[in-house]
Amino acid sequence: YKGGFATSEDMQRWYSQGLLYCSDPYFGLKQGNGGPCGILATVQAEILGEMLFKDSNTEFSSIHLESEVTVGNLLAAAICNVLYRAAEGDTVQIIYISEASRNKPMHDWDLSDITVTSYSSKDEATLALMEEPMQILLQSGIGCIAVLISLLCSRGIDRVVADMDDPSNACKLSLSYR
Repeated sequence: YKGGFATSEDMQRWYSQGLLYCSDPYFGLKQGNGGPCGILATVQAEILGEMLFKDSNTEFSSIHLESEVTVGNLLAAAICNVLYRAAEGDTVQIIYISEASRNKPMHDWDLSDITVTSYSSKDEATLALMEEPMQILLQSGIGCIAVLISLLCSRGIDRVVADMDDPSNACKLSLSYR
């Protein structure tokens, strides 16, 4: 990102925030430092929604989580909820960044280390996010960035640009397909 008032320290924090859980409450996402709080807040809200209101036959369901696996499944479902709403009925794109590029700045990523997979089924996408390699990516330092890129790909650049309220926004002019 080259714009606004972001410093190199700001950008480093963005590349250092995974989706990690607190020990108490065990379903709470923790923010390590002043990083991408918007992503964390959105996913946290969806986790709570999954926990409390998933069963549409009841107004409120009780919270029963027995293991880290269950919490990881909630995370996968929460992220898919966000991506499917953003895609507006289109397929969801989920990005996977191999371990070889995870510790590099984004501009140094090798494109062969990045995989984008399309899902037309929410259940299929959720299952993919539950798999161990995706859970490891989401918990890594670039977990929030991976969610953000998946969101941008799922929404589509044209719709992201159309969503912007300021046509002269420098960020809008720099969005392009690689």
